[in-house]
This record gives sequence, C-alpha cells and structure tokens, in this order.
Amino acid sequence: MNSVNPFGSLRAAEYTDEQINHLWVDFEYDIKSSILDLSGATPKYIFGGKGSGKTHILRYYSYLVARQRQDKLTGVEVLEQLGALTIFYRCNHFGASKFDSLPENLKQIIFQAYVELTLFEAVVECLIDIKNTTTDLAYNDEDFLAEIRRNIGHDSLNLIQDLDSLRVWIFEHRVLIDRNLNKFIFIKKVELFESILLINNLFSFIKPAINIWSNALTNFPLVFLIDEFENLESNYQSIFNDFVRMANSFVSFRIATRPNGVRTNTITGVNESNLSGHEFLKINLDEILMSQDTKHFINNFIVNRLYNNPNIHVKINANQLFDSLDTSDLLQEAIRTLDLPINKILKLTKENFIRSFPSDFRQYADSTFSILCDDIDELILKKLNILRFCKERKNSTNFLEIAQQIHSESLIYREKEQRRTGKYATSFNHYKYDLFAQICLDARYKTNIPYAGFETIFKMSSGNPRNVLNILNKIYELLSFEGKSFYSQESIDIETQTKAINQAAKYFAEEDSNYGSLSDKAKKAMFKFAAYLATARYALNIPESSPLAASFKDEDLNREAKEVYNLAVEFSLIQEMPDPRSDRNSKQLHKLIKLNPMLSPLWNLPVVYRGDLTLNADILNAIFDPENTSFDEHLNRVKRKWNSIHIDQLDTNLKQNVGSTAKLPEQGKLPF
Repeated sequence: MNSVNPFGSLRAAEYTDEQINHLWVDFEYDIKSSILDLSGATPKYIFGGKGSGKTHILRYYSYLVARQRQDKLTGVEVLEQLGALTIFYRCNHFGASKFDSLPENLKQIIFQAYVELTLFEAVVECLIDIKNTTTDLAYNDEDFLAEIRRNIGHDSLNLIQDLDSLRVWIFEHRVLIDRNLNKFIFIKKVELFESILLINNLFSFIKPAINIWSNALTNFPLVFLIDEFENLESNYQSIFNDFVRMANSFVSFRIATRPNGVRTNTITGVNESNLSGHEFLKINLDEILMSQDTKHFINNFIVNRLYNNPNIHVKINANQLFDSLDTSDLLQEAIRTLDLPINKILKLTKENFIRSFPSDFRQYADSTFSILCDDIDELILKKLNILRFCKERKNSTNFLEIAQQIHSESLIYREKEQRRTGKYATSFNHYKYDLFAQICLDARYKTNIPYAGFETIFKMSSGNPRNVLNILNKIYELLSFEGKSFYSQESIDIETQTKAINQAAKYFAEEDSNYGSLSDKAKKAMFKFAAYLATARYALNIPESSPLAASFKDEDLNREAKEVYNLAVEFSLIQEMPDPRSDRNSKQLHKLIKLNPMLSPLWNLPVVYRGDLTLNADILNAIFDPENTSFDEHLNRVKRKWNSIHIDQLDTNLKQNVGSTAKLPEQGKLPF
C-alpha cells in the first residue's frame, strides 16, 4: 500500500514549482490560447471559485516554472513555447495591509512603489535566467541599464553595472519600504518616505528596455500573471486598474480572482472606470469547469494523482474505482442494495399523508391512501402517486376519482412494455431522485442518503479540482483507517464513499471556508438557504424537482443582504449560474443561483438541480440580511404550505360526519 496520501495536499498555493509541473493534467479547454491568450494585448480577469485551478494555471504558465519542467531548453526556447515572458505573483505577498497605517494621501503612492519594485525585481530575475541559459545570444547590459537610468533617474543607479547588481539594488529599495513601514508604526513621521524610490511608469519603459537588451526577445510580450486579487481592498485594486489601463500589445496582465473578487474598476486620480470589453476581458473558470466537457479532465486528474508513482503500473478509468447505486427503472435494485425497511417507510409515509389531509375530509384520508397505494409493490410509485395527488387540482366531489385515476396510471407505468410518454412518466423522471431521497431518510439510512459513484463526485465537485481532492482525501483516509487501499482491485463501497463525502462536505463548510467574521456571515446565510431548499425537497408536495437552485430579482436584495450575498458567492458557498432565469409570469430575467453542491450532503440535497425556487423580496432578505430575524417565520409558513393537501370544498354534504371541533393537522418535523 502506498503510505503517502496522493490527495492530501489541496491548495496549489502550497505546492513547490516541481509539484506544479508534476501534478499538472492537460485541460480539455485550450488554456494558453483561450483562457490566458498570452499574445493578446487586452488584459483579462480570470474569475473562479476557490480550488478552481486559477493558481495552478498561472504558475504552470509562468516562465520560471516552465523553465523548470523544460530544463533541457534554453530560456529563449521556453519563451518560444509560452509565446510570452510571463511573470507570476500573488497579491497577498504584497502585504497590502501593512500600508493601512499610512495617511490616506500616502497609502496608494507607497503601495504602487512597492508593487512596481516587486514586479521589476521579478522581471530582472527572469532576464538573468534567460541570459544564463541562452549563451549563444548577445546581451546589451550597458544599453539596458542606460534605459533604466533614463526612466528612473536615481543617482545610485550609476553604480550598477550588470543585472545581478540591479536585482540587488531593487531588492534593497523594496526592503527600505518595509523597514520604514515598521518604523512608521511607532514614530508616525511621514518624512520616512521622502527618500522612497517612486518608479511610477515601470510598464511604459520596461519592455522597450528588454528589447534593447536583446532583440531576440522583441516579439515576446511581457505578461504579468497576478493571483489572489480578491485579497486587495478597493483602494489598492485601483492601482492595478491603472496598470490595466496602461496595457498594450507589449505589456499586459492576467489577473485571477474569486467571483465578485473585483471590488472596483475605478482608476486613481480621475473619475473614470475601466470597462469590460474595452480595457479588460472576463473569463469565468467555474462555468468552464461545470461543463460536461471537463468530465474527462477530472477522470485524468484522479488517475494522475493516484497512479503518478513509478512503483504503480496499473492504470484504470476512475469510473471503475467507485461503486454506485443502480437507479435505473423503478429503483427496486437501489432499495434492495441498501436493504431499506419497506414496512417502516410505508408506515411513516401513511402517517405523514393522513396528518396532512384537510381536517374537514380527514375521514377519507385512509381510504384515499389505500386507493393511491394498494396493489403496487414498488415503493417509489407509491410515493409518486401521493405526490401526484398533492399536485392535482381537486375538489370535494372528485378527489377520490382523481386518486383512482392516478393509481390506474401507475399500474400502466409499472409495466415496461406498456409505458408511454405523458404526465405520469414526466413526473417520475422529474421527481424520482427526490422521492428516493425521502425513502432513504424515512428509513434513517446509515448516513442519511447515499452519495456514491464517479458521476456523483464529478457533479458534487462542480468539476473543481480542489473539491475533487477534498472528497478523495477523505475517502483515502477512511480506507486507510479500515486497513484498506485505494490501490486494491476492489471498487470502493457505497457506505465508505457516503461517509467520506459527508466528511468532505463538513470540511468544505467549516475549514475550507474559514475567513473570520465575514465568512461567518456568509455561512449563516448559506445555512438558511440550504434549510429552505431542504424543506422543499422533503415536503409532501415537493414544489420543484431536485431543488438546489433559486431565482430572484437582483434589485430585491437590500444593501446589507447584497453585501452578505456577495460574500457567499466569493467564498464559493453559493454559485451564480451564467444564464438568468426568465420569470414564468412577468418574463423578467431573474438571477439564478444554486447552493454549492459540495454542501449538499449536509442537508441531503441533490448534487444537480432541475427546477428552481422563486425567492420573493421578503424571504430573500430574511436569508441574506444578517439583521433580519424573520427567517424561521417564513420557513414555517412554506413548511405548512408544502406539507398540506388542498381540496376545494364544493359539496357541503361531505362534511356531515366531520366534528365541528376538528383541528388543523399538526405538521410533523422534517427528517433532516
């Protein structure tokens, strides 16, 4: 057994350059041309949730990492493969918070100086590597340094004679800012920064200087790959917005950030903003990962992690690693596999049905249940008949007739050779997984409802590499604890997968989303949203099939709710869908969102959505506004609505045997 967990390291930010190369899996999408487009002059923002691969992509296509994997090539040959001189840097390494103690008029100035020195140093580091590895070219250090002196104009540069000493010079000026920032905390004297080097125009002169240094680099644009942009506050992001506006065919930027990680598009000094489609373009990595086209990528990603070991020679399709439930036909095999207690489930189902029957017609509840469910062996059809009965418009003169009609349709549907398209078949296809989930919960299955199979892992992860690693890491740990191996010839059983997937969901919610008070607000909203979805899924009258999504009017969010909503999206607790939902009544376009399916097991929710719930302004703000305390009231209201059977009263004679003191049915607690 391999003692090293191949799924244990989740964050690309923690990888060495060697691991970035070693763990790379080719993407279905053409990353270099379609996502990064390194030859394109227009800067790009690459949006993606945590773990979507932003860092891995940027680091993989950075010059220094590419040089390491192509160590037999010269620096210029690596540039030819990349098509650009690419410089990677993470925003949190700028340490923006250390500038916060400065007066407002100095913050941006000193921060910009620090950033330009940092990126200048990174460029020179790459030039040194190119010179050391491409020895057959001529390099004009003297003219390069003359161009630097002409644009920076600092006397100490006259002492610099080569690239190595230039790199040291830049480093010393950057460290001087750090030292003075530390001093300022104690003595609060702005005079400390009078001697600070301000470049101000690095991106206007650095590429012409490189071209002077070596004409072999003339055709390679300089592209800065900036990661974790969301870690900068708005006033610091605006500095990069200035850089973005200065971009051209010779110097450009690719900036990776979380959804909603760009807090401002304004530039400094003037009342203007960069515009999407003009100063920059957008790429949504989450949308790409959620497409079916990436399933092959995730398959290869798993196999590469598992078998990228010189001592392991067996390679299989990832789909073969995981047992899955047979949910074909009427789910009889799935129910048999899980050994669910049919009689217990039926008893609870009948109790819920009778309790939800209108009090004025309670004496007919038992006979109505019998009409719907007798002579049918398949548990899923009994549940579907009840759901169909709840959804049919019925009155006091025809509800028994409607129950009989539904029963007749189910008898036809259960016979494969007699099945035909129609209302019953559509209902079955829409609701079978929700009804199966209810069956599992009614049975109190070992870990609530089962989650298993490669297809489930792919959909639950949204094609996100870190989410896949999270799930497989938990599976690996469970197998190791039980003395089993991922490398055995046996596929992983459903119970182990379900336990591990529940642990992965808990880790995602509690550990992988822990960012202090801001994430706590987002989590509270996520908990409410998930509870609302679960109330829908485990209702007697399920309002929407596979309820994992909701739609709403963006303008219905109040200011406080909007802030928390944006945080929930940024922390990947909630995912925004690319296409808006057209309201069935007004035809207005509504925002469409879904709970991140990594969280689904915590509430026994589906990992894909079919329908979406409509959230009005009241429930929307009850979910996302941290000061709003009305959520429980709204939840109880829909709980009553979705768990009540409605029968219109047309014939008062049917009420003659109903006691005048009959009470409304008590709503049972939902089983989650």
